[in-house]
Amino acid sequence: MIYKPMTDNNRFEQLYPQNAREKELNQIIGFISKGLSCQLISIPGAGRSTVLRLLVYNRKVREFHLKEHLDDYRFVYVNFAELPGFTPKDILKSLFLALLTSTETLPDLHTKLSDLFKESLSLNDESVLLHNLKLAMQQLVPLSGINNIVFLFDRFSEFAQQLTPSFFTYLRSLRTAANNNMAVVFSTHRPLEELLAPDIWKDFYEFFIDNHVYLELLDKPTTDTRLSIIEKEHGKTLDNATKEELYTITGGHGKLMKLSATLVLDTSRHSGKPQAHPESDPGQARMTLADFLLSHLLIKGSLMEIWEASTKEEQKLLQQQKTTDLLNNLHLPFPLFSEFLIEKIPDKLVPKTVRLNDSGKEILFGDEPIAGLSSQEFRLLAFFVQHPDTIISRDEIISAVWSESKNQAGVSNEALDQMIYRLRKKIEDEADNPKHILTVKGRGFRFLP
Repeated sequence: MIYKPMTDNNRFEQLYPQNAREKELNQIIGFISKGLSCQLISIPGAGRSTVLRLLVYNRKVREFHLKEHLDDYRFVYVNFAELPGFTPKDILKSLFLALLTSTETLPDLHTKLSDLFKESLSLNDESVLLHNLKLAMQQLVPLSGINNIVFLFDRFSEFAQQLTPSFFTYLRSLRTAANNNMAVVFSTHRPLEELLAPDIWKDFYEFFIDNHVYLELLDKPTTDTRLSIIEKEHGKTLDNATKEELYTITGGHGKLMKLSATLVLDTSRHSGKPQAHPESDPGQARMTLADFLLSHLLIKGSLMEIWEASTKEEQKLLQQQKTTDLLNNLHLPFPLFSEFLIEKIPDKLVPKTVRLNDSGKEILFGDEPIAGLSSQEFRLLAFFVQHPDTIISRDEIISAVWSESKNQAGVSNEALDQMIYRLRKKIEDEADNPKHILTVKGRGFRFLP
């Protein structure tokens, strides 16, 4: 579950040169050498797993970055997608097993830690598991000569929502047991500060908050090596024009480059479809290659992963060709993704929100003003917009909408229901199946923008 077979180790040695992902690994080493944890952040498919696995499997990479400090570090790889569960006990078992597996090259130490692990399993008690794991951390440093234990949490953000505050409390406890010589690299598609509530990570925050390592989409040494392997497998090469087009339209995104190169070579081999040529019109070559790639499910699936990892607000901005600091750091959008948004993402996947404009004098549905509102309908909808996701009683609505009326008591439930229905017809796709103005039986209404 934690370590892969030796063939995987050999594959990583062969595939990646020592300067693969040099920039990001330098940043990671910079944090962990100070005893700090960090977050490795990128859109899905950009290569976070590769970066973490390089630290585990590729000795050339470790030698290149750590030099004389090579033997000071023990990298412990944990793939959260392979955890059996997310109870504190499940996670402690997985961390213990990962630590145990990382000592297989140290027989005496491995035996000692194995005994502790077996005792923990036999008693099947969470407190014993934690106690013995802390003992293992304490023994690892003096018995192995290792000064720094680094947990590499792959695919962490995909399952982070299932964690409880005890997870980060336990991390702090383990760090203390290791005499503070422990760090964690969290693989995540966005900063954990945005992904998780502060009460979840409060016991560990000072070791990783704001320690961001953003993954570049393009890493030339890594991608060139990958492409050469793909070309050898297919028995033919990509011409330079096609290769440059792929770099341009995918932004160098690791998974898309691999899939795209494979599709182009497969199609060329089986159907004789020509690759792009230098003498072709550059704009036409880009569009033709983009359309070709977007016709394939694997490409669309990878792009959809990126789309679904974005928040609703980010999706809206991306469709409007706007950006934020985070989107810039994630290198979004790149050309193929932009084409995908235009041609493959229907408008209904970007929910239209109801909001007041900057002056507060118009209510917008998406980017369009809602026309034909009476003064009372405007006040009612504005009141809803100003109190989103809140249960509002009928009396509160009547007080707000009919505030100038001398006889609010004369406003019937039927009159209010009729006004609600008229509003629904103006902003809902289906007035009888509302998504924005919801009735909460016996309590009033809730408005979802």
